[in-house]
Amino acid sequence: MCGVALLFFSLLVLSDAIAARKIGVNYGRLGNNLPSAYQSIEILRSMRAGSVKLYDANPEILRLLARTNIHVSIMVTNDEIISIAANQTTANKWD
Repeated sequence: MCGVALLFFSLLVLSDAIAARKIGVNYGRLGNNLPSAYQSIEILRSMRAGSVKLYDANPEILRLLARTNIHVSIMVTNDEIISIAANQTTANKWD
């Protein structure tokens, strides 16, 4: 009976870890009274978020995220899409 309980507990812990990696967060910085970049990344880490989408390529946030295992995607604004898609030099310079 103890072995069954241990197996069940192990599977429960493993399933929780797998589910947590599926959590994704959109991280925008427009608003009032927002936490600092450091505090925001710590919140993401405490949530065990697996991925985050940024609305800009903020160097401080990218530096902080580089020290985590969180997958990052950076959004390109709507008004930038056409010029980036049409011109490789523009795409290379995008930040």
